[in-house]
Amino acid sequence: MISQAIEDKSIKGLPIQVSQSQTVIETKNKQVTDLQKQVTELQFQVRQFQTQIEIKDEKIKDLQTLVRQYQTVVETNNKQVTDLQTQVGQNQTELKTKNEQLTDLQTQIKTK
Repeated sequence: MISQAIEDKSIKGLPIQVSQSQTVIETKNKQVTDLQKQVTELQFQVRQFQTQIEIKDEKIKDLQTLVRQYQTVVETNNKQVTDLQTQVGQNQTELKTKNEQLTDLQTQIKTK
């Protein structure tokens, strides 16, 4: 009866189908293992990239702080320049007034 079953086409081809299925399973398992390795490598690369982004973000924050500090210095210097320009204008007016007074005095001295 077993020999008759072996000669039956459905059972006769079964060892070949099992062997082919095992080969397919082994191939798929290798593909899964390869994909897992790729995923692990990509996760590592993502972590490295995130670290680089964090470092660059920190540098950007430091630069933004420096820019704000420089803006404050520039604003202070601009105010000082404006104050000095105002003072120069006042001094020029005062000097013109004194020159006019001096000219008047010189004229008075000459006429006397």
